[in-house]
Amino acid sequence: NSAIVGGVLFAIQSTMRTVEWRTLPNDENETGPESDQGVEILDSMREDMHTPWDDFISESLSMLPFGFAPHEIVYKKRLGRDPGPDPDRPGHDLPSSNYDDGLIGWNRLPLRGQDTIIKWFFDDNGIPKGMTQQPWIGPLVDIPMEKLLLFRPTYTKSNPEGYSILRTAYRAYY
Repeated sequence: NSAIVGGVLFAIQSTMRTVEWRTLPNDENETGPESDQGVEILDSMREDMHTPWDDFISESLSMLPFGFAPHEIVYKKRLGRDPGPDPDRPGHDLPSSNYDDGLIGWNRLPLRGQDTIIKWFFDDNGIPKGMTQQPWIGPLVDIPMEKLLLFRPTYTKSNPEGYSILRTAYRAYY
């Protein structure tokens, strides 16, 4: 609730929303049709999401005050603007796409609200394997790490919840 902290976070977010994002080949020395095609596909995936890329960046920056920002990767098959009904969900349509190439793309990369995360599960070596979310409506949902993008401003003690940039300001604020 600090005006200064809120202003700084807003400035960071506004600056990051204006960044021009571009895709580079995996290897700078790698050129040719395969490399160019991979760059084009990745750029098209970023531009073909249900939620604009700038909004995804804005939500990922919630890692700054919270210490982490988990985003679930939701895929879609790129079947054009009118892909028809979803055979697995009667009454729902398949997600639309600007492309009709049959490739798998990103439909959305939604933030899984930090205040809805109940717990993390780990393997025997302490490596995070996923998390359990209590959405605002519906049952508990387990999301494996393979379906997550996890953003943290710092990596501390292998904690998936990271370390908020505001943590050191608490004592002075209090």
